[in-house]
Amino acid sequence: MGRIPSMTKAFTREEFHALVWSRPMTQLAKEFGLSDVALHKSCRKHAIPTPPAGWWAKQKAGKKVSVTPLRAAPPDDDGKVLIAARQPGVLAGERAKARDRAAGDQGGHSPDECEIVSATLAVLRRSHASHMGLVTCARDGLIRCEIAPASIDRLGRILGQVTSAACIQDFNLVSPDKGPARFTNGMDDVGFSLSETFQRLKHQPTASELAAEAKWDRMLERRRNGWFDIDWSKRPVTPEWDWRPTGKLSLELDHVWVAGEPSPRRTFNDAKVQRLEVIATEVAIGVAVIAAAKRQQRLQRENREKAAEEARRQREIAQRTEYIEQRRGAALTSILRELEEIEKLKELLPKFCEPDGEHAHPRVVEFDRWVSRRLADLESAITAENLERRFDRSKLFGSDDDHDFVFRAVQGRDAPPIYRHDFDRRPTG
Repeated sequence: MGRIPSMTKAFTREEFHALVWSRPMTQLAKEFGLSDVALHKSCRKHAIPTPPAGWWAKQKAGKKVSVTPLRAAPPDDDGKVLIAARQPGVLAGERAKARDRAAGDQGGHSPDECEIVSATLAVLRRSHASHMGLVTCARDGLIRCEIAPASIDRLGRILGQVTSAACIQDFNLVSPDKGPARFTNGMDDVGFSLSETFQRLKHQPTASELAAEAKWDRMLERRRNGWFDIDWSKRPVTPEWDWRPTGKLSLELDHVWVAGEPSPRRTFNDAKVQRLEVIATEVAIGVAVIAAAKRQQRLQRENREKAAEEARRQREIAQRTEYIEQRRGAALTSILRELEEIEKLKELLPKFCEPDGEHAHPRVVEFDRWVSRRLADLESAITAENLERRFDRSKLFGSDDDHDFVFRAVQGRDAPPIYRHDFDRRPTG
């Protein structure tokens, strides 16, 4: 069950005493989103008397009833009653709407003939019972069920009542191309199945089974020296268990879990007094609530996907920005390195000025010329015109700054490496 948002409501003992005696505890519990057991515990903790069993029935019948006065507070009681009331969720609101729709159907709906129901019953009547005494319908487009042959007619009445009650909730029984029949309101589908419970009893051998076993034992005794040619497939087999259908049916809806909401009811069973025919309206309300849960689940999934996509987009923006800054930083580092070299070459050249003539050192002269050419190349490389060409070639400081960017979806990874030599290639000449 998901965690339900709650808020604490504070009452004085006198206020809560008046509240408890103003309406039944079950109704009050629904208003708080709690169980009546939890409210009874709070009343006992603060020594607040509650109406006895039958008190509300007597009041409704017009009989004279009296309110038990509030006693003195316990010694350690501060006079405040704190109730952690749960805020009603989306499914609670949908359940209330479904009940209003069911209560507003004054004309009543008679069970209509449904082709899907008729086809399902026909398949069940043609089927052979299994060793458990049950027949099964598992065909695509029909209602998934497993019941005893004696319950088929009753199943038809139940399905008629349920489909009629579902129509009040704007749900129709449809037959998809694949899978079992489902209820749908055009937006959400709700699957369901019916089954019959059974008992497993220790098998009591019949007289004929005992006679067959005794006959087999006598045959073995006569042929105890020639067992190799005995046809053991003819040995009588007595089952260990008997399976007996109980006649109690169970209807089960799709299981849906929604974060932050209590799990909606999905099973409806026959009981000593309760029968599925009588609670067809409750089943239809359950269908509406399950559909609302699926819709809420879908919305939550879409919100999670949107949040994940936005988080991914933000990570990509951050990685792209970091990638661009790294590339620009690498270009700046390269230019600064060239400027530093230019300054050093300018300091170096005057130290090797050789006189012309026979006293010149040829290798030093050649070194001086080479340094001069390199200095000229470096100075030419950092002119605006050549920098523009270099930036264009390396795709820097423009709309294509993210050239070769690859987004890493896994968090914690560094941005793709920068190949700085792409920028270090300077124009020559």
